[in-house]
Amino acid sequence: MSGERNFHFGSSKTTGRRFMAYAKKGQVTIFVIVGILILIIGAFFIYLKLGPAEEQIQTEVEVSQNFVSDALPAQRYIEDCLEKIAKDGVEKIGLQGGALYSDDGTSSPRNVDLTVLDGGIFLRYNIHEYTDPDGRTANISYLPSFSIVGTNLKEFISSRFKNPLAYTSNSPELGDADCALQLRNNILETQGLKLNIDPNAAVEISLLDNGVGVRLLMPTEVKVLSTEVVTSFSEFSVHVPARLKKVREFSKEYIKSYLLGDQLPEGYDGMTVVSSESNGYHLVIVKDSKSRLAGGDYKFQFLIQKPEETEI
Repeated sequence: MSGERNFHFGSSKTTGRRFMAYAKKGQVTIFVIVGILILIIGAFFIYLKLGPAEEQIQTEVEVSQNFVSDALPAQRYIEDCLEKIAKDGVEKIGLQGGALYSDDGTSSPRNVDLTVLDGGIFLRYNIHEYTDPDGRTANISYLPSFSIVGTNLKEFISSRFKNPLAYTSNSPELGDADCALQLRNNILETQGLKLNIDPNAAVEISLLDNGVGVRLLMPTEVKVLSTEVVTSFSEFSVHVPARLKKVREFSKEYIKSYLLGDQLPEGYDGMTVVSSESNGYHLVIVKDSKSRLAGGDYKFQFLIQKPEETEI
């Protein structure tokens, strides 16, 4: 009919596709929202679970630090004792020309070719032949090698921690080891600490340009009596500000110059020389102003037999 109008809204297939598209977008949106909620809830539960654990770890760290601090007086006592004994050894090895003997607690025998000075100090005067780079020959006073010096110092220190009773103030010529003996007798119990010390102490020595490094390997358990907590220490280290290495090197050059008739070095890098003649021997004392020990300059002394009286 000519008066009728026809309205077309599209086919049913097109309408269905559009509906499905909207439905899929809605599902995706819902999945995204659900996923975000799951992440938020998961993060919340993780926070609830880890928060107290982190606080507990922090608390345990703080408690552990407190326990260690309770045991620090024992560590300080041992290091102070080590420093004192090490200084005694470095001082005496300087006074004896770089040597320590069996009387000092080392494995080096004290032979008869030693001159005895006041205070139980023994100096070598034996001589051996030396040829310089120019072919000149002289007789050189013996100075122990750095290897022997290090070994002697190790034995001096370790012997006092292993057997302190033999080196106490009752026998001062051997070196004062009272602090090590008191350590073995648990003197720190008055401070609420009880020590269990490994008797097999070992020592490592480093001869440095600026001093002597000493490392004591002595496993020690420190028990705080009030809390029953045990803290373990395995090693202790100190530095002795005596330039033993440099002073010995200077002394060797002095001896060579003296016996070869060269000009004697008057001083080097803070070192000065004091010498005297006695009974056919030349006593030399090298003082190092850059090494303060026993309240004064570090001393290294030795004997030189006069060339004209030398017997090879």
